[in-house]
Parts: sequence; C-alpha cells; structure tokens
Amino acid sequence: MIRVVMFDLGMTLVDGERHPFPHVTDALTAIADFKTGDGKPLRSCLVSDFTMPTKPVTDAKVTALFEEYLAILDQTGLRRFFEPVKEPGCRRGLCWNSALRDLQQLEAI
Repeated sequence: MIRVVMFDLGMTLVDGERHPFPHVTDALTAIADFKTGDGKPLRSCLVSDFTMPTKPVTDAKVTALFEEYLAILDQTGLRRFFEPVKEPGCRRGLCWNSALRDLQQLEAI
C-alpha cells in the first residue's frame, strides 16, 4: 500500500531560477486530497540532493542546508504542502537529509 509520495525539489518541482514549474501547485493541491488504501490521507515529503554539504558532513552544515531548503519552499509558496516542517529528517515532512545522514555514517567507517 502506498502511504507517502516523495518529491524532489530542484528541477522537479522548481526550475533553476527557483520558480515552480507550471501546474506544480495544482498537482500538489490535488495530491493532498488523495487517500491511502485504508482511507488515511496520503502524506507527501521532500527528498532532494541538489545542494549537498561539503565533507566532512556536520550537523551545522545539514542545518544550514535545511534552512536554505525552507527558504526556497517559502519563496516558491510550496512549503504548505510539506508541513509540518520542524527539522531535517524523515519525521517531519522533509526527508531530504536522510541521504546526508547516510553520508555521515559512511564517513565514520
């Protein structure tokens, strides 16, 4: 059963000048009304790696990129589709930095 739909931010939802592509808002609005097989709302999250931290990956670098992503979402008017957004990670709408955490684990090996 599908429970979450994942979106990429850069060059999927927004163009290189950080403007939403045509119909993105309409599509996200429609998807927000979708239900899962058991009748629960289909959740959306953002998975993106178009801006990656330099090595070594640190919490400060991840936090700075997270703030940059939030600014892009605010600028484009897309943040409302990924709320609540409180911290990087898969727990709160934005999942993009799970890849960053994987990088941190690989660097530790």
